Amino acid sequence: MKLRNPITNMRLSRTGRIFLAAAIVAITVTGTVVAVFLSNFVVPSTVTITGAPGMTVNDVQNGGTLVALTWGDVQETTSANHQISITDTGLTNIWIVDSTTAGVESLTTNPNLPTGVSLTWDFSSRIGTSACSGAAGVTGCLMLTPGTTSGTFTLTLGVAANAALGSTSFNTIFSSYSTATG
Repeated sequence: MKLRNPITNMRLSRTGRIFLAAAIVAITVTGTVVAVFLSNFVVPSTVTITGAPGMTVNDVQNGGTLVALTWGDVQETTSANHQISITDTGLTNIWIVDSTTAGVESLTTNPNLPTGVSLTWDFSSRIGTSACSGAAGVTGCLMLTPGTTSGTFTLTLGVAANAALGSTSFNTIFSSYSTATG
């Protein structure tokens, strides 16, 4: 009598085939997950959380946010004025600074104004240096906290007798700083 090998002649039922397929998939997935965890590399990290700075220049004369300065016709040897205020709209304190140090000033123009034309403001004379005493070159400084608005400042566009006639365009730039020294 010839003996048959029960394993070679075994047929799997439909349920057995599904179970076997599920087992193979489970082993494959588990093997992949283990491989991912085996290849991790831990790096110590640090972070400094800071608030986002932000500022808005307000048009005191016309209301709302200042979006453009149109000075109109300004005769030689005269000037024109415009009133503004500044609001800290960010999440951190900002400093408005006037200084004799080049590059550390909260009011500038780009490009530079032509000969005989000047843009100034009364910031330093109104604010002073009490909040930043001892800061070299600083002629005026004001710290604004989030949500606060400064007092009113007057911008003055002056035109001297030696200014070239005609129109000129420039950007007025208001800058804020993270410290009283810029």
